[in-house]
Amino acid sequence: MNDFCKNVLESIDLIIGNGRLPIILGGSNSYIKKLIEEPTIAFLSKYYYFFIWVDVSLPTLFQYVGKKVDEMVESGMVDEIREYYAPGQTTRRELEGLLRFLSLILFFR
Repeated sequence: MNDFCKNVLESIDLIIGNGRLPIILGGSNSYIKKLIEEPTIAFLSKYYYFFIWVDVSLPTLFQYVGKKVDEMVESGMVDEIREYYAPGQTTRRELEGLLRFLSLILFFR
């Protein structure tokens, strides 16, 4: 998530520097929330902004989430998480795996 914020800020500055209007869209609300609420970033005091949130019905959302999870599993997400729990892995690596797993759980909520 920190990489996302860093990349967004660098991109915004580059886009503004080129006389263009940056638009941030897509992705998880948790990334946008981190970007706008993290005090060390000070996004809200640095930039003029306008937010548009798209709201969808729960059945539509669940259909999309189900499809997304199927794609994640098919692309190897389970195997990727499993490798973090292999014997002999470092604690940090296990923690990174746990964070990926938790992000998947939060995705369902």
